[in-house]
Amino acid sequence: MATALAKLAYSRRMTSRFETMGDVWVYWRCQGTDDVSRVCDLGLGGLCLSTPASPPLGAKANVGFLVREGQTGLNL
Repeated sequence: MATALAKLAYSRRMTSRFETMGDVWVYWRCQGTDDVSRVCDLGLGGLCLSTPASPPLGAKANVGFLVREGQTGLNL
């Protein structure tokens, strides 16, 4: 018989990530590539984007969330 703890997914993350419902989008720029992507999940430690062109691991990116009130930007 499985316990409730056995059903929880194990994660090495220090903080939890939360799945978005498909309505969170960002525009981003990294090493000459500009794109608009859907945010799959996010948390205090970062976010996961759905994009066909992934930048190299460790590359710096400028990210802006697309919101009704206007744009907001981050340097990551």
